[in-house]
Amino acid sequence: CDEFYNEFSSIYSDISVDTGNTVWNSLDVLWNGATVFLSVEICNVFPFDLQATRIVADAAFDDPDGCQFGSFLGGNFDPKDDVIIATGVSWYPETPFMIPGGECKKTPSIPIDVPVTTEIVYRIADEAVYKSRLCLSIKNMVLDAGIVGPSNEAFSWTQPLDLSKISVIGTNDCVAAPDCNNEISPKVQQNFQSNLWQLNGQIQIQDSGNMRLTKGDGQEQNSAFLLQKYSMTDDWTVDATIQHSSSGRSCWTGGCSNWGSFGFVFQQDSQTKKGTGDYAFSGYGAESLGVIFDEPWNPTTTKSAKIFKGGNVADGSELSTSWDVDLLDSGAVNAFRVSYNAYSKVLQMWCNPGSDIDLNVLPKITLQIDLNTIFTKESGYAWVGFSSAIGSATIRPSSSVFKAKSYKFSGVRTVLSKTQIEEDGLVLGKQGTFVVDARASCGTYRFSGGDLWEFKLKNPVAGTEVSIPDSNVVDMNTGQYTVSYNVGSVSGSWQVWAKLTNDGGSTDQGEVKIGDFVVSA
Repeated sequence: CDEFYNEFSSIYSDISVDTGNTVWNSLDVLWNGATVFLSVEICNVFPFDLQATRIVADAAFDDPDGCQFGSFLGGNFDPKDDVIIATGVSWYPETPFMIPGGECKKTPSIPIDVPVTTEIVYRIADEAVYKSRLCLSIKNMVLDAGIVGPSNEAFSWTQPLDLSKISVIGTNDCVAAPDCNNEISPKVQQNFQSNLWQLNGQIQIQDSGNMRLTKGDGQEQNSAFLLQKYSMTDDWTVDATIQHSSSGRSCWTGGCSNWGSFGFVFQQDSQTKKGTGDYAFSGYGAESLGVIFDEPWNPTTTKSAKIFKGGNVADGSELSTSWDVDLLDSGAVNAFRVSYNAYSKVLQMWCNPGSDIDLNVLPKITLQIDLNTIFTKESGYAWVGFSSAIGSATIRPSSSVFKAKSYKFSGVRTVLSKTQIEEDGLVLGKQGTFVVDARASCGTYRFSGGDLWEFKLKNPVAGTEVSIPDSNVVDMNTGQYTVSYNVGSVSGSWQVWAKLTNDGGSTDQGEVKIGDFVVSA
């Protein structure tokens, strides 16, 4: 009975929560309060039906950013976890809620009434207006469920559950940081070399080794992309330092709508692609991602970092926004980092003054996103680089000049001590194939190829060694490699040894045994 119960417990520890985005007009909260809607997805992996009879939970807000602009709204509150909004939220289905065997089913929406208090109103308003993070934690949740027998009698139990960091309003930016970040190694690291870049528009690589992102003499749209494509669907990191210089702000009649914008763009259109219009990411194709920094002409105007996809920069189209970006004063240098964890599907962005990223502080943006849904062509490989723009109603003469002083693109590193053949321990023929699953330092599977290998098969008992020709290794571009072999007439236990010839890591991994197989006599 204990084993039976524990097996059910493991099912319901994997539950997901969706929340409604009903709290858009924050000012209505002052008079009418607010409601957040919760639905619970219950998955039944067994071949018989289950019946859910009750869900009870407490709810709280976690505000990791606090009210950054509280003075504008009349109040200021520091970051805080566990701002209680409701206790004893309950759901009792009016009719039997059945989950068929082998299926998942979501409950109807469960309303959570948010009380009208000064603190909660300001935190909600700050989130709705400025798109900072306001997250929902579900605590002390219990689920009553049972197995329904032939005569409708039920074997019932109560399962406690805790859920946290659920996005309430706007984009899904409440995701927790990945538990483990894989080791990466530089693919491109430089002060800029013209033979590695395609330059479009006014972008120029200067004698000093800097890349001038904007010329600063009027409206312009520019881009620069590395000549080699890189995988967007595996782990990667971009690091850069950017310097801004300006010499004044005289404007076209009618105002200065946009001093300048720049950012990191990843796209599958072409090397020569650049944006259109007044913004650094407008006009890119469907298979594109932009992390764009907006530097308004007016130094008192709020500066921002926004993440877009598909070239769409219309208001409300951003996937995530941070207003907490101390962008560049004239002559200053800022460090920027954008990082993607493919296993957790989490994109993060840091920026801070100086030439080095401070990883002791939280990232400015943490966004749950699956880049496989954006980069759908060419096994997820894309052009990687910069985009910049100065708008049409901008500076005259325009004086906003951005320079990239350094750039590094790093990709996940295959770690041989974690890598293994799929046929480990199996009996194989004297000739045939085996499959190598490349893994990273966290033990997660690689999702892209590109590694160059040396494979050897060793039979210690027979004292025989077979080297595998490069032509016998097929890169599947998925993190898997198919290897054809022939050990002749030698049977017994064979070891598979591997070495990477283009590792790029800080230490040499050498030759490592990644599996064994047996050849019968």
